[in-house]
Amino acid sequence: FYLVFIGYSSAEMVGHIIRERKRPDFYELLVHLLVTNVLLVFSYFCNYLRIGSLVMLAHSFSDIFVYVAKALVDTRITGGALSYVPLLGVYVWCRIYVHSSVILRSVWMEAPQLVSGENLPSVKYMNFLLSAILMLHMYWLFVIVKIGLFLLSTGKSRDMQASLSSINVRHPIPPHSAGRAPSGSNTPEEKIMKKSK
Repeated sequence: FYLVFIGYSSAEMVGHIIRERKRPDFYELLVHLLVTNVLLVFSYFCNYLRIGSLVMLAHSFSDIFVYVAKALVDTRITGGALSYVPLLGVYVWCRIYVHSSVILRSVWMEAPQLVSGENLPSVKYMNFLLSAILMLHMYWLFVIVKIGLFLLSTGKSRDMQASLSSINVRHPIPPHSAGRAPSGSNTPEEKIMKKSK
């Protein structure tokens, strides 16, 4: 399971680098994937399998709700609060509360007593990686709350990060040059472009 998860996480990072360079949150997600991969590989080679397993469990469980919310946003089914409320609750529980009060607390308080002196630097490095992941979780929580505020104010669910990636704000492509004949109906991207002018 550990090796499969490392392989999945590494493939996700490589796919992100190859396919998603134009996303507005490209670097934030890249740092998150990089720190997660380094943490998993480091914990595997240092034999901190219990710590890595808990991190994988917290990530995997909350990812279910993240992907369900993304699927509902990207389809005609408007889940809105039905997908947002469970996502926020599980994200805060798994990635903020469990990560900080269970995993980090255990590594900060219990691990130094159990690890011998020569392995103590590896515990400190593990603390650094876990703290970096917690900071990244706080950043993504801010993004999730921002999406929730948009949902409350407009009544519409929207993946703000992914929607921005499909719009070329600096160099708009006219409909006839994109392979479409000009028409009277505007696409969502064209409507946003007109509002921004």
